[in-house]
Amino acid sequence: MPNHVHVLFEPAAEWKVATIVASWKKFTARKICDYYRNSDALSEGAVWHREYWDRYIRDRKHFGETVKYIHMNPVKAGLVDRAEKWKWSSAHPGNANLPIGASRLSPKV
Repeated sequence: MPNHVHVLFEPAAEWKVATIVASWKKFTARKICDYYRNSDALSEGAVWHREYWDRYIRDRKHFGETVKYIHMNPVKAGLVDRAEKWKWSSAHPGNANLPIGASRLSPKV
């Protein structure tokens, strides 16, 4: 998405979600700021919101619904007409090395 990201992951036992998200934000913000600093593009404000929104996946059904929600987000926003056309999505052919809509952990959605 142009103004936010969705990530579905399971942290390793010794890692906290907050630590992982903070690391992603720090790395990507630095790269984005470097881009703006080295180009004629203008940058305004912070790259990321201070907070993030997480959810606990309860079961396989909830997992499948969440994958479908993430895949359909760019379609709902009117950015593409089919989830497979959003090239930054795991729905895009080849991005997740799985058939479209499939997961190693859930039934086909």
